[in-house]
Amino acid sequence: MRALLHFVIFMVFSFGIQEEGRGQEISTVSFDWLSGNWQRTNDEGLNQTFESWKKNSAMEYSGVGYTLNSGDTIFKENLRIVQKNDKWNLEVSGENEIPVVFPIINFNSHSFTAENKLNEFPKKIFYSFKEGRLTATISAGDTEIPFYFIKSR
Repeated sequence: MRALLHFVIFMVFSFGIQEEGRGQEISTVSFDWLSGNWQRTNDEGLNQTFESWKKNSAMEYSGVGYTLNSGDTIFKENLRIVQKNDKWNLEVSGENEIPVVFPIINFNSHSFTAENKLNEFPKKIFYSFKEGRLTATISAGDTEIPFYFIKSR
């Protein structure tokens, strides 16, 4: 029983305590698993979708997502994961010059969930990395759109 208690205490301090809907309050988070160039494997038609992520500092990652159709860019968005005031946020900008902020409400060593209940769509963004593949899912209510990626050059 004592060993179990020590394990639980260790896990709490290792991963931090989350406040649902308020973001993370620890600074030892790593999103390094996002780094690199990714190509979507479940595009429709002639579309080709890509994401590219890089680590700028221990407190900031930046990315760009874009879709090509017959060589023309038909969609582009800028992505940023940034820590401010001990909170992590995913910021998305594209059509709007002002980024839409999605506080990161949950994370572990290979995934995170960001949510903005006031945004029309998506309200929730989930990223995960497993077996060399990246999955990004955007959702609101009953609507869910998965993006499956593999590393590209």
